[in-house]
Amino acid sequence: MPTPSAQTLTERLEAIHSLLTDKLPRLARIAVALYDGNTDMLHTLAHSSRGDDPLSHYGIALSEVPSLRELLAQGGPRIANDIANDYAHGSEHSQRIIGQGYRSSYTAVLTHRNAVLGFVFFNSYEPGLFDAQAVPVVECAARLVALTIGEDLDATRILMGAIVALGKVARVRDPETGEHLERMARFSREIALRLAEPWGLTDEFVENVFLYAPLHDIGKLAMPDAILFKPKELSAEEWRVMRQHPGRGCEIVQIMLDNAAAPFPHIDLLTNIIRHHHECYDGSGYPDALAGADIPVEARIVAVADSFDALTSLRPYKARWSNERALAWMKTQAGSRFDPECVVALERSIGSIARIQAAIRDPDAPPGDATEGG
Repeated sequence: MPTPSAQTLTERLEAIHSLLTDKLPRLARIAVALYDGNTDMLHTLAHSSRGDDPLSHYGIALSEVPSLRELLAQGGPRIANDIANDYAHGSEHSQRIIGQGYRSSYTAVLTHRNAVLGFVFFNSYEPGLFDAQAVPVVECAARLVALTIGEDLDATRILMGAIVALGKVARVRDPETGEHLERMARFSREIALRLAEPWGLTDEFVENVFLYAPLHDIGKLAMPDAILFKPKELSAEEWRVMRQHPGRGCEIVQIMLDNAAAPFPHIDLLTNIIRHHHECYDGSGYPDALAGADIPVEARIVAVADSFDALTSLRPYKARWSNERALAWMKTQAGSRFDPECVVALERSIGSIARIQAAIRDPDAPPGDATEGG
């Protein structure tokens, strides 16, 4: 089993890889890609390559990878003992694998509690590795990988479920739609992917930003309804109360952690998002008036994603801004309110963001709903 010190998923994949060394010394790589059924996108998550990986910071629509689409339909696994020949004219995904020098592969669909998580890939630089003796070994390893990832996701879902339940018990309505939270989480992932290489972010970090971004405003559960739903501008005293919600959100998470039967992964990342997503790049934000690089990376990313979706969403008090208008306004705020590099990453991701908007629409938004400013 992976050692207790293996905290990140990458470390746990490397631990599983090490377990296979005696049986499969020619195994070069184990990698995981998660599948998002809402957008039909595959996103790389982690790998044990111990060096350069051909698919880091990579996303592709499943519809563009026919072999994996077929595998998902059939349930798998798929064995290719001569990749260069079998997939010489395959997808970009296959070409990257071949280009890295891998020559054989075993691919399985990852499932947990009857839900599809994604795919796990085992690769070797030598052809013919996955023969009758090797297959039972990698089948066992694939189940262990699925369990490892499933446990992490279960912990996150338990935390999210508890927060949702808390909201219902307290009879507090979130003024933002579920669709808003789904979109801004995916926007956060797209921005993080653009920044991954220059900022040295791992795919695991990117995926965790996506998972935890929707929880950024949980502190609003502790805000009085009279303030949370006030139709007019808040008074100075009401703003003082409202600005307590990041700290109250961290308190809510800590109460849940104190009463949890098992540890939750990546809690520092979650609390950074909750506490610091209202910090401003110039230090004028709250609650801690952090500035520039002192603001955690994850909070800077979520702040841009959340603001962009708020601007481009239909609300009772405003029409939906066009992407062009929202982006133009956010560029005026780069360096003061927002991290300039995050805004650039948003702009470079606008094609992917438009596809997310088309796939995840507010239920009351009619086709072609009116926008302001074009």
